[in-house]
Amino acid sequence: MDAVSLRVCEAFTTKDGSIIRELLSHRNSSIKNQSLAEATIGPGIKTEAHFHKASEEIYYIIAGSGMMCFEDEVRRVVEGDAISIPPGMVHWIHNDGTVELKLLCCCAPAYEHDDTFMVDDSEIFSIAKTGPASSLGEPVNAYSKHVSSPRSISDLVNAYERCVLELSQAVEGLTTDELKARPIPGKWSTLEVVCHLADTDIYFTDRIERTLALDNPLLMGVDERPYPDKLQFQEQFIEEELELMTILRRRTARILRRQPDAVWDRTGVHSTAGVVTLRDLVEKAIGHVLHHLPFIAEKRVALVSARVQPKSSKPPQEYLATIEWKNLGPDFIAGKYSREHRWTFDGGVSFAASPSPHVVPSPWSVEAAVDPEEALVAAASSCHMLTFLWLASKKGLVVDSYIDNAAGTMTKNEQRVSWVSQIKLRPKIGWSGANHPDQATIAELHHVAHSQCFIAQSIKSRIVID
Repeated sequence: MDAVSLRVCEAFTTKDGSIIRELLSHRNSSIKNQSLAEATIGPGIKTEAHFHKASEEIYYIIAGSGMMCFEDEVRRVVEGDAISIPPGMVHWIHNDGTVELKLLCCCAPAYEHDDTFMVDDSEIFSIAKTGPASSLGEPVNAYSKHVSSPRSISDLVNAYERCVLELSQAVEGLTTDELKARPIPGKWSTLEVVCHLADTDIYFTDRIERTLALDNPLLMGVDERPYPDKLQFQEQFIEEELELMTILRRRTARILRRQPDAVWDRTGVHSTAGVVTLRDLVEKAIGHVLHHLPFIAEKRVALVSARVQPKSSKPPQEYLATIEWKNLGPDFIAGKYSREHRWTFDGGVSFAASPSPHVVPSPWSVEAAVDPEEALVAAASSCHMLTFLWLASKKGLVVDSYIDNAAGTMTKNEQRVSWVSQIKLRPKIGWSGANHPDQATIAELHHVAHSQCFIAQSIKSRIVID
């Protein structure tokens, strides 16, 4: 039996951009045919689109939420959700929240870098993006056939109807002001995007019905650019737009489910795209919503970033440090020179600093001076302590002493570059007063302190509390 603690697992960055800690695989255990890893995606981060030729995957969300994206489907996932990813399926995940998204990833066969194939963004959506730009710079799609993995008619109709639910989830919780905001210059607001989707659903529905009812009907293309201004999309109500799409798609899906399989080969003649089948039309209607969901997520991330900015007109607080070094020889080019230097802070305190002797050997380093790695560990420990003390005081708990023998661990990432991958805090706390907290309360204080610690939220090193 092999038992591996996450605490000792070295973090590395995979090809898709997520931070991985591999728990079990053939590389560190007797397991031969699968692997298990924890993945972390930071707020606002989207992993790169990719697929695996050999491995099938299962994602299990253990913290946070995000948009799970496939080439022909987008769905919001939250803590407790499991996602199956077959070999060859292009996928990526977007953390559109304000906290880390964490998931467990199981691969069979085991994850291998050589089995990870990246996909260029321009290949993700087969709906053409070469049409004219709108007045606000939002891509206007030229009509083209949506190429996706073969799926049954039932799955196709279900996906067509489900798109509205995914769109509703994408805009859930946004205020009226946020829906109308244009956080990305030159792009539509979220409300304008939803109005555009609802508006185009009217003629998507007409094309589907005409192809069902008529022989090779003419299907007119539409120039979408004038619609947002002329129809005053910014003054519409998002509930009505979503309700319109829901009714149209529910009714059309009911009609499609009653049709024989042969009708899916019926054709119409599009005024710019030429001959298209009924399946093409339904795929287009699905793809059009999926095409716009990442744009909505992008706006949402921008809005969340704006929310957390201070509302005060005061400029952001600056923290100043002056670093001074002088070349005292004897041979700079040969690397024979002292690395000793001084740190001076805005309050006037000054320290001698140097690289660690583990990094630069004596006599070119000074063991008695503070090194940057020690300072990083001290900053993380100090910030955590100060936050912990403040939280304890708010709970009416009296702390008499707090000693933390903190330790940082230096490892190498996937590119073999050294970094402080883990900082272990080992606080010993003395309490006084009438209320002495139990271990559960102390653990909760540490958990909240970590989530509110400025330094912990500023670095990617994993911080654990022993």
